[in-house]
Amino acid sequence: MLATGKPDSDLEDSFVHNFISNLFENVFQTESILDTAWANGQLGGKRKNDQDEECHFKPDYAIFVKQRSLRLDLSCAEAKSPVNTAVFPKSDLIKIAQEMKWMLNKLVREGVETPVVGGVLITGFTMYTFKMELIDASIYRMVQLSKSLLFRNFQGLVLLPTIVSNLLQLKV
Repeated sequence: MLATGKPDSDLEDSFVHNFISNLFENVFQTESILDTAWANGQLGGKRKNDQDEECHFKPDYAIFVKQRSLRLDLSCAEAKSPVNTAVFPKSDLIKIAQEMKWMLNKLVREGVETPVVGGVLITGFTMYTFKMELIDASIYRMVQLSKSLLFRNFQGLVLLPTIVSNLLQLKV
């Protein structure tokens, strides 16, 4: 459950793999129905935007269920390593909101009643969790559920119950 890499991992993929994936896998893979994909896994498909151009959503981490050949994404994560947090700090929030909207729309198209999707935004060693739901036709509500610090060493293990509790909110 502890980080497997150096604290100064400055590549986003390395940061996700070394620090985030262990934590997410321990929290989300306790449910046999859930599956995860980290670092540049594509969300469950493609969509056309208003200009009929293909858009690909590639979150740093995705939590999903598979039924036969259908993949339904339930939560996604975007992460910026501590070195890169000053570069476009709001862009990942916008990106995660767009990914969550896409996931929500897919659940609606597949007939899921009152769907809710989750998102995790990590900037350096700060983690934010979000949920998004459709409250009326084409009206989306994205709510920040929590903000917590991630641990960097053994002294930070006191943060673990809060971190796990915040991530468990996304499983409900």
